[in-house]
Amino acid sequence: MQDRQIICSLRLARSVTNSAVPRYLTSRLEYVIPLFLFAFLVALKVIYAFAFHIDSDETQHLHVVWGWANGLLPYPDFFDNHSPLFQFVCAPLFHALGERADIVIPMRLAMIPLYFFSLWCTYRCGVIRFFLLAAAASFVPLSFRRGQLFSSR
Repeated sequence: MQDRQIICSLRLARSVTNSAVPRYLTSRLEYVIPLFLFAFLVALKVIYAFAFHIDSDETQHLHVVWGWANGLLPYPDFFDNHSPLFQFVCAPLFHALGERADIVIPMRLAMIPLYFFSLWCTYRCGVIRFFLLAAAASFVPLSFRRGQLFSSR
C-alpha cells in the first residue's frame, strides 16, 4: 500500500500534464509539421551516416568500446578522458557486430535512436511546459544544430 502511495505522489500535477492551450485551439498543422521534420531528419541522419567523413572522436570512442567488448576495463587497462557509461552501453552491439573495417557506419546508425531520443525529450519538455507549436519550435533549432546533425556523437 505504501508503494502505491509513493508512486501516486510521483505523478505530475494535472495542470502540468495538460497543455496550456485547449485542444480545440490547436490546428492540424501543429501535428503535420513535426512529423514532416521527423521524417526529413531521419532521411538526413541516414544519408550522413554513410556520406559524412569519419571524425577522430568517433574512432576514439570506438576504441574504448572495443576495449569493453574485449574484456578490458577503463582506467586499469586503458585510459580515456570520458566517463565510461556510453561506451559500456555500446559494447554489446560492437561485440555482436564483430571487429571489422567498416564498424563506424553501423555504430553511427545505432546512434540515430539516441539522437531522436534527445530531440523527443526536448519536445516533451516543451509540450509539458508550453504547447505543441512551442515544443516543435524548441526542437527544430536543436535538431539542425551543426554539432547534432552532422555528427554521431
